[in-house]
Amino acid sequence: MIYRITDNTNDFQDLDIDPFDFVEAMAHKNGLTYSEFERFSWDNKVFGQDWIDIGGDFMLGSKNKPRPELAMWSGPYLMLSPKANKALAPLLAPYGELLPFSVEGDSWHLFNCLTLADVDEARSEALTVDGHWQGVKSLAFPEAEIRNKRIFKTKFNRCTELYCDATLVELIQAHQLTGLEFSPSLIPELL
Repeated sequence: MIYRITDNTNDFQDLDIDPFDFVEAMAHKNGLTYSEFERFSWDNKVFGQDWIDIGGDFMLGSKNKPRPELAMWSGPYLMLSPKANKALAPLLAPYGELLPFSVEGDSWHLFNCLTLADVDEARSEALTVDGHWQGVKSLAFPEAEIRNKRIFKTKFNRCTELYCDATLVELIQAHQLTGLEFSPSLIPELL
């Protein structure tokens, strides 16, 4: 089974890395613009040596909730606590890059997924208005395309979501890692 990964900010603190601060720091190092950052996942780019740890914090409005072990950042980026990184890094590493960043004195990691999956075009449909992409009406993946992928993204939805298989979900549950939800619905509900 394939799942869409989402944050559980209803029950856990919200981890924040300010994307504007990040882009500003990256701009000083290599000229990255905010428009380029917004396309980073779509372009399937590696941060690699250009990565800058600007640090992160838990948002003040959520401090009365427990801290998560896992969280999402700016769309398709997965953030891992030290405990989560120790448990998941061996499984995640073949599918992307793990980049260090600090959160209130702890050494977290950001997972930048670099694994793409094509969709089953006969069972997937984009939502368009006047010829402009607005989202996804339906989404399905061919079994052969995802058989050996534990975590991935797809250009069909502009690489805005991460998907995973039951192996990753079971590993997260076995290590009692909190902060994420796994939905069998591969597209978010339209508001």
